[in-house]
Amino acid sequence: MRHICAASHAKFRHLFTAAVCLAAVLPLFGCRRDCSTDGPDNTSDAASAPVIVSFLPSATECAYAVGLGPYIAARSRFCDFPEEVAKLPVCGDMIAFSTSVLAEVRPTHALVSSPNSPAAPFLKTIGAEIIIAETDSVTNVLAFMRILGEQFPGYTNGAYAAIEREFAPLTSPAQSCADDPPSILVCVSSNDSPWKGCFAAGGSTFYDDILRAAGFRNVCSAASGYREVTPEFIVKAKPDVIADVSGRTPETGGADWKKLPLPEHTAAIYITEDFARRPGPRLPKLYNALSNAFLRAQSDSHSDGE
Repeated sequence: MRHICAASHAKFRHLFTAAVCLAAVLPLFGCRRDCSTDGPDNTSDAASAPVIVSFLPSATECAYAVGLGPYIAARSRFCDFPEEVAKLPVCGDMIAFSTSVLAEVRPTHALVSSPNSPAAPFLKTIGAEIIIAETDSVTNVLAFMRILGEQFPGYTNGAYAAIEREFAPLTSPAQSCADDPPSILVCVSSNDSPWKGCFAAGGSTFYDDILRAAGFRNVCSAASGYREVTPEFIVKAKPDVIADVSGRTPETGGADWKKLPLPEHTAAIYITEDFARRPGPRLPKLYNALSNAFLRAQSDSHSDGE
């Protein structure tokens, strides 16, 4: 993710808060807790086993994917995959953090989205090494999992090699013979009525990476990041496919794309599973779903041309 520089007074406030929190919890710290050695490849002593806390869901999923699940001691309040993370204490999120939980688990490492995370000053003070989880593109997701494997070589059991093979289609240009590839709009948030708060994935996003790999032309690729789109824009763009990954359907308050005056061949698909909204090791599932939509779009275009 992009790093955001905080203002000077904000940095001072974070440091001051960390100092106060440290004074309150320092008596709780003794030696680090013993960590379970039931991991996949425990070649190291229990005393040196990592104790990891994660402040964002994508980082938690990546850590589990490379085999670090047994060493995750606390999670963010948004972490819900895999299911066993629900049993872990909540250490905070990208906005707030719990000093009591961090004092109890005594982390050696912390996975955060930015060096300017509110928890960063406190984590540094208690000796936790901060690892930045940049997951804003397919390349960065892979790079982050590779970094985890290199950081904890005795605990990941070589899982990254298999992950890299699974991601291979996502990192290779689509082999398409179409001079004019099917166009697509990926809606990441929507409301049925009124048509406000509808945002689509543009360029420099993990969605755009996957769309290009699947053979699509992203109608919002000219805009970097995520952009708000209006019904007028969508009608003018005439996408062949609208992929709604907001997690909502017309029955649950999401957009009913059939209400727009779009070409008859325009297909609307709803991908409600959470893997479609979270950059991490499950991105190949999103790629497969979009690839199937691409094949259907190509089939429909050929039928229209006959």
